[in-house]
Amino acid sequence: MIFKRAAEKLRKLGYTVKIDEEITGVSGVNHRIPLFVENPKNGNKLCIHIDEGNSELILLKLFSIYVDTGIQQLLLSNRKSIFKGVEVVNAKNVSELLDTIIESLESPKKQKNILTKTN
Repeated sequence: MIFKRAAEKLRKLGYTVKIDEEITGVSGVNHRIPLFVENPKNGNKLCIHIDEGNSELILLKLFSIYVDTGIQQLLLSNRKSIFKGVEVVNAKNVSELLDTIIESLESPKKQKNILTKTN
């Protein structure tokens, strides 16, 4: 499976990787994340999902996770995303997936929870 190979390579590069992780959003809702990756150097996090063709609602579901957690969501799919915080990637191999993940995790942008009020 693409997740397991990607997870092995990301761990070797020094990233924190968890498979089938559960995270709790500010709403108190628990979200199951198939592949959760964190950059320990800057704290950037990324939740990675595979589109299993269930329905068009997958993008809305991932957007709601982004809103609740402030963590960027990445969907491996052929679909197009119309939501901020949800990136859709059509990665055909582990190398393409790793490039996308690393680019997102190394970004200097500060991730934040968009439900949290800031002054």
